[in-house]
Amino acid sequence: MQVIDAHPVLVQQLIASFGESERMLAEAIAERTGTQVGMDVYPTLLAAVQACVMRTALHRWLGTDFTASLPVLVDEGWNSLAAGLPAPPR
Repeated sequence: MQVIDAHPVLVQQLIASFGESERMLAEAIAERTGTQVGMDVYPTLLAAVQACVMRTALHRWLGTDFTASLPVLVDEGWNSLAAGLPAPPR
């Protein structure tokens, strides 16, 4: 992430990599659940949600100068979604 932050031209490659990973995950989810990518919402939506959780965790990790635990940040994202994405306290 530090290299990408220092060399913005690499962002396009990162985005492409995330897109390919998301497509492959959607296919794996579809195979496992008996659904079809492009026909059923479940595999594509779940893969996209996973990608969003991961990107959010990576941004938060970058914000801590990589001192936070990335797996914990990913778990926090999933836990928040599992709880129905409650609004933050005011």
